[in-house]
Amino acid sequence: MMDDRSSNALDRLSHALGKHKLARVEMMERITARFLTTQWHKDLEKTLDDTLCTLLQRTDPSKPRGAGNRREGAVILVLGETGAGKTRAVRRLLGKHPAYTGFDEAGDDDKNPSAIHVEVTAPGNFLSIGMQILEASGYPVIRDLKGREIRSLLTDRLKMLGTTVLYLDEMHSVTDTAKVNEIEDLLAAIKGLVANPVWPIIVIISGLPRLTDFIEKSREVTRRTRPVACEELSRDDGDDREMLAALILELADMAQLKITGAQITTLIPRLIHAASSQLGYAITLIHRAIGSALDAEVGRLSIQHFAEGYADCTKCGPGANPFLVPDWCAVKPLQLLRKDPLPAPRLIQPKAKRTKAKGDRG
Repeated sequence: MMDDRSSNALDRLSHALGKHKLARVEMMERITARFLTTQWHKDLEKTLDDTLCTLLQRTDPSKPRGAGNRREGAVILVLGETGAGKTRAVRRLLGKHPAYTGFDEAGDDDKNPSAIHVEVTAPGNFLSIGMQILEASGYPVIRDLKGREIRSLLTDRLKMLGTTVLYLDEMHSVTDTAKVNEIEDLLAAIKGLVANPVWPIIVIISGLPRLTDFIEKSREVTRRTRPVACEELSRDDGDDREMLAALILELADMAQLKITGAQITTLIPRLIHAASSQLGYAITLIHRAIGSALDAEVGRLSIQHFAEGYADCTKCGPGANPFLVPDWCAVKPLQLLRKDPLPAPRLIQPKAKRTKAKGDRG
């Protein structure tokens, strides 16, 4: 829950925008709230449900369910390139689960501690990660703690709060710089969390695909890991093209913008290329294009608005914009501040007429 000062600041900002701009803000709120569910989202949901069911199982069915009488947890490894939409997918999945609703609320008083989300940062040692988890749980860390103290505090704190899911986001930012002994300590800590005899939990780890190298350094962690990979978009995949076409039509209709099927067919291959084949970034570009069309107040959505949205994201010139360049496949996507002009159009020279030489027949 926001305090009065924060609430008043947002109220002042709303009034300052005026009715017209505020209406645009509310329109974009509805558009960006639309979540596109794909097969990998369904795989992630099933994986979470399966691991939660296992976590709830009693080791001794004759005794009550509780601390010390539960099966081990697991690691759910969510992998994908930047812009795939990993973080939003995990947060949405946990947020709509009845057991974890409200886990990511801004105010500590409103948070549901059954799940804890930590966007981890370097350095890549267990002491640093442990302190970040404790702080995210609301524990007032006021002094430097030793490794053994943090392990004990984490176990007690998670059990006291009833935390069953710990989400470590952007984990590659830590493992990329961690030393060998730090990697070993992190893996031991992760194994200790999911296999704790008193209070085992599920640890969700998300990041770039190279995190498999980190996990595979421990057989104990590897065998407790359930990987889920974000699939990349493909210009050659008819299902991907149909999925994006349906989304563009739906969002354009929400924004009361007209666009033809032929226009969508033309721009979708460029959209997939411009987004580096990442679904999350492709959706961002669709949102930007709709925002550009709404600003123009033209009542339609065109490839020009996608070009403007892409330029707004990258601040690139027209020659580095896949929505403008004729040979868009040759343009490297997501280049920032490139000021390349559009290539000059190629002039087609007419073929010279062949003159007959003496003696030619014909």
